[in-house]
Amino acid sequence: MSEENKIQFIFLRHGQSTLNSKNLFCGWIDPPLTDIGIEQAKTAASEIHKHLQKTNNIHLPAVSFCSRLTRTKQTLLTILNELNELNHNNNDKFLGFSENVIIEKHNPLLFKDVNINPAMKDSGYNFFESWRLNERHYGSWQGQNKKKIQYIVGDNEYMRIRRDYQGKPPNVNLSDEMEQPNKNSNSDDNDSVKEIKKDESSVEYEFKEPNRLLKYNIEYQFGDLDLPISESLSDVLRRITPLLHSFIVPKVVESDNKTGMIIAHGSSIRAILMILCGLNEDEIKGVNIPNGMPMVIELTYTKHKRHGSNDNQAYDLTLNDRYYLDPELAKQKAEQVKMEGRN
Repeated sequence: MSEENKIQFIFLRHGQSTLNSKNLFCGWIDPPLTDIGIEQAKTAASEIHKHLQKTNNIHLPAVSFCSRLTRTKQTLLTILNELNELNHNNNDKFLGFSENVIIEKHNPLLFKDVNINPAMKDSGYNFFESWRLNERHYGSWQGQNKKKIQYIVGDNEYMRIRRDYQGKPPNVNLSDEMEQPNKNSNSDDNDSVKEIKKDESSVEYEFKEPNRLLKYNIEYQFGDLDLPISESLSDVLRRITPLLHSFIVPKVVESDNKTGMIIAHGSSIRAILMILCGLNEDEIKGVNIPNGMPMVIELTYTKHKRHGSNDNQAYDLTLNDRYYLDPELAKQKAEQVKMEGRN
């Protein structure tokens, strides 16, 4: 007999990054949050806390997920630390983080996690990182000013590539547009964002994607990896779908309060909305995801045996509701995202 129950996801696009603040395409470049971005995360934490207390009387999402890019991890840890402080019952507080990187094996595609701080494995709050939750790879547009790109390619082509389901920027040249390894390289040093001052009146910025062998060394070491050099939204949906169904949803279903939090990016959240909310290619064109605005998706799941498997469970999901915790402000901020590069 099938089993029905409820789960909920809290989604958030990361807080403002240093490239967001300059109206640049960020993609897989790896900048940190601005001070505004950190404050956005703290405000989001307060809203999430009120929501969880009001609707479920719980203090924390049971499990959380983010991409492998610094801005989502920084947002996630800021939110979790704020939620921990808002929890006045010391018995429910966590004492640290149990950080896990999701790796994969191909043919067939299988996911597992590698814990990178074993001392906290059994006592820390569990969160999981995956490159499949990364922002859409914007190819050679990465690090470029949105208004400049719009001027070069024209508004119609600019909006087609940004919002059409199959729209795809030119491929990135990793030889020129990725940090190259050297003896002093460190994937956590944010070397991908460098400032070059030319004179007193102008500042020129050079932005490069982090070296992949360093940034994704755990995935390369323990699993198989095939990373993109440019993506459309359809490509993002294709990479996220198996992770969502085979890893993320089961983790949330099997958790104690059946609440998961995902901190991701504009395009990766749009792709997830297509999967969970059944949005089609035309409907998703009008969806813009603002920074730092928590969105809740409530679902019913039906559990059944995965075809041809003795033990793996699969879940059919039905959408119950989708809403922002601050719908009016989210609407205003989404309109600003829509106009990026056009005003």
